[in-house]
Amino acid sequence: MSDGLEARVAALEAEVKRLAARLEALAAWEQARTPVLARHAETPVPAPALPAEAALDADELLSFGDGFHALERLPDGTACRWTAASARAAFWVDRTRPLTVTVEIVGRGRTPDGVAPVVEVEGLRLPLSRAGTGRRHVAGPIPPRAAPGPTEIVIHAPAPFRPSDHGEADFRTLGLQVARIALAPAG
Repeated sequence: MSDGLEARVAALEAEVKRLAARLEALAAWEQARTPVLARHAETPVPAPALPAEAALDADELLSFGDGFHALERLPDGTACRWTAASARAAFWVDRTRPLTVTVEIVGRGRTPDGVAPVVEVEGLRLPLSRAGTGRRHVAGPIPPRAAPGPTEIVIHAPAPFRPSDHGEADFRTLGLQVARIALAPAG
């Protein structure tokens, strides 16, 4: 196999291994929880506390169907994924306080300087502002809500493009090159 193919296979194997471990942990949790719920069917069981923050790195499971392309690595080894025109990721976090979303953008494609990418949360569109001189871009605050449930973050690329339209052999629609997406309490 070529070095590039071996690296891609290794990255996919690592993703599958992480996913299998998550599924195994979830199955064990469900197996332990079911008898307890059956014994206490009359007693309300409080929902488990949700974490205050959560993050997804590019080398974790992000699906093409959600607008993310295959895992890539920058020359420095940073894992990243291109988005399509938009991409979405869901997080289970505590929403009783305002949150901030942080997106580590390692490539802006053809997005002009001064044009901010946007994240959308529950219909609220927020511009991502660069935090300092690095790759971190921050938006918020995201208003709190009382009801538990997933928080879906949609990243909108301001200038999606197809490299094939510019003489390259890549026919994908590309938006932004993302290394990490995170939600944390604002402030």
